[in-house]
Amino acid sequence: MANTIYLNNKDSMSMSNGCTDVFLTTIGLSGSRLAVTDGEKRLILWLLERDQWVWGRGIVGFNLAEMPWDIENLESQKQFFCSVINGVLEESGWETLDYKPNKDLLAPQIRSFRRLIGALEVEDIIVGAKKEWLEASENEAWRQGRYAFCSRHGILLTDTGCLACHDMSENPPL
Repeated sequence: MANTIYLNNKDSMSMSNGCTDVFLTTIGLSGSRLAVTDGEKRLILWLLERDQWVWGRGIVGFNLAEMPWDIENLESQKQFFCSVINGVLEESGWETLDYKPNKDLLAPQIRSFRRLIGALEVEDIIVGAKKEWLEASENEAWRQGRYAFCSRHGILLTDTGCLACHDMSENPPL
């Protein structure tokens, strides 16, 4: 099984379940350290919610257009993701992990993600996706601009906890 990240009918990338875990963990580590605005934090949280420990292996792929983008800030949010990707390639936060991600396997996936982000345009964004996600969230703190971080990894916490802690767990709740 694998997970596919795609941009409507324009482009896509696929990766194994193991690579997906490392991809999301390293994006989360870098993004959590760099996110300043609510919009940036929400984008990282949305990605961290694609946790295979919670949802199951091979079913966390997604359409980039359904992320909670701020249409009026799309270019700055895309720039933020370029910084996040650079942080991953510079191994930002990796020292908190109990393992060393295989950069030779991860880097091509990170570059493919950068390509998808670069291709994203305002007209691609699914209107209402951000509002729907925020309304569906049971986390009132996020709606109020309050965020929690894992004390071990420094990663933003979702409603189900720290993706990096889950990534290293041998006992998923499935």
